[in-house]
Parts: sequence; structure tokens; C-alpha cells
Amino acid sequence: MFDRIHQAWEYLGETDPYWSVMTQPQFHLEQFDLHRQAFYTSGKYACDIFLASLRRNGVNPHHLNTCLEVGCGVGRVTNYLAQSFEKVIAADISKHHLAIAKNYLAEANVANVELLHWQDIEALANLPSVDAIFSVITLQHNPPPVMAWMLKKLLSALKSNGVAFLQIPTYRNGYLFEAQRYLDTPSPKTLEMHFLPQRDVFRLIEESGCICLEVREDGMVGDEDKMLSNSFVIQKT
Repeated sequence: MFDRIHQAWEYLGETDPYWSVMTQPQFHLEQFDLHRQAFYTSGKYACDIFLASLRRNGVNPHHLNTCLEVGCGVGRVTNYLAQSFEKVIAADISKHHLAIAKNYLAEANVANVELLHWQDIEALANLPSVDAIFSVITLQHNPPPVMAWMLKKLLSALKSNGVAFLQIPTYRNGYLFEAQRYLDTPSPKTLEMHFLPQRDVFRLIEESGCICLEVREDGMVGDEDKMLSNSFVIQKT
């Protein structure tokens, strides 16, 4: 399953890297130059939401040194995270997205970011210990078994009292996932959207020795009458 997602995102990163991050028509390659500033400025809002969630749960971001960004894409949020943390480890499954991120960060004179290419499942099995983890509009593109496995691995990388801000779609009306059927279906080479029930998220948090400080509906998948997405603030005990 991970290999299938990896291949799809390498394709998307090569053919339409900005639209694959934010699926709005103005971010297709042929229009992107006209909307570049709006695209990258939007990353500040995501970072601000993350930091605000920490503060209202009694966590001082200034006491957190290292942040792991899961699904950094082309560096849209990375630049703003780098202004708030001593070091950012920005990881992505697509080498094409990472190449764009590298150039963007260099042009912005950002020097405290380490880029990681998660090209295989082993890369996630050996994560560095970090103080914070941030991920939005990323985990949702993985099938539920992969999403659950990633969640456990990510939470295991948190240091004691470390915190994670993770956006996860948890419900869609009529959604059904069957592993064998999924593996037998040819990859569409486009964005996949998957869901992990809240009860499974809470179970994985507990099994990982963490607690959920906050869970909020975030509207990040649209069609809120049919789908539900939640942002979880999680702390290692």
C-alpha cells in the first residue's frame, strides 16, 4: 500500500506539484505563477493554527526545539515552522516536491531545515526523537492501515511531554475500505482520500503512551454534511 502511494505522489510531484498540495484550480502549473504569493502565504495560517492550539493547551512553543513536519510538500508551511522552532525536519514521500521545497527555502535564506525523503516504509520505522510533530492534509491520502501504522510510528518518536498536531479525516458517509480490493485495483495516479475512525485514533493514542489534549472539527476535507475531519492535539505522557 505504501509503495502504491509513493508512486502516485512521485507522479503528482512531477506533473502538478502545487495543485497536489492545495487542490484549487489556480494552483495548476499553467496558472501558478500568478498565484504563487497566495499559495505560500497560506502556510502561515496553518502554522498559526498549530501554535495557537499548543498555547491554549498550556504548551509553550518556545520550549520545543525540534519539529517534525509530516508531508512538507513544496515547503508551504515549512518556512513558517522554521521561524518558530530551532530545527525543523521536513519529510515528504515525493522527491519532486522536496526539490521544489529545497529551492524555495534556499531563496528564503532558511538554514534550519533538514529535508527527508520517505521513499520506503523503512524510513518511517527509524524516526528521530522530536519535541513536536505537525501534519495537515497529508495523512488523509494514505489507506487506513497505513495511516494507523504511521500514527503509531509518529507518536513513538515524541519525546516525553512532546506534542503532536495531526489532522485526520475520521468519517465519510458510505466509506468502506477493503484491503484486498484496494490492492487489486489499479492506481489512479491521483489524490486518494481515506478515513480513520475517531475510535481508532483514540485507541492508538492510548496505546502509544499519549493523551489527547484537544480534538476539533476542522473542515479541511469540505462537504461537512458528508465528511468529517478532526485536528488532534496529542501529548506524550
